Amino acid sequence: MKNTQEEIINTILENVKQAIREPYTSPERYPLFIILADSSYLCTQCARKHYKKIVRDTLYSMYNSGWKVDSTQINFENPFLYCDECNLNLDSAYGDPPKTIKKRSKLK
Repeated sequence: MKNTQEEIINTILENVKQAIREPYTSPERYPLFIILADSSYLCTQCARKHYKKIVRDTLYSMYNSGWKVDSTQINFENPFLYCDECNLNLDSAYGDPPKTIKKRSKLK
């Protein structure tokens, strides 16, 4: 059975909502993050902060302000993954944490 575009979008938004509510999978406790359509990464805190923009851009193709969600993923082993909005280092399930500070500096 094929999923309609509307069902796929609703599933994506439901996954984002679930990640905002619980940023770790259950019961394994793997850390979640969001991938936007432009291949940027978003932490669950920033997804909560910008949820209305995420819904608008994901539901309606006429809006293209950069908040359209592609998927919600688990960060298994990449300790150098950062949120492109707030620059917070995204937790990884098995990767060693970076030896630097948790936030990277913004490029100027």
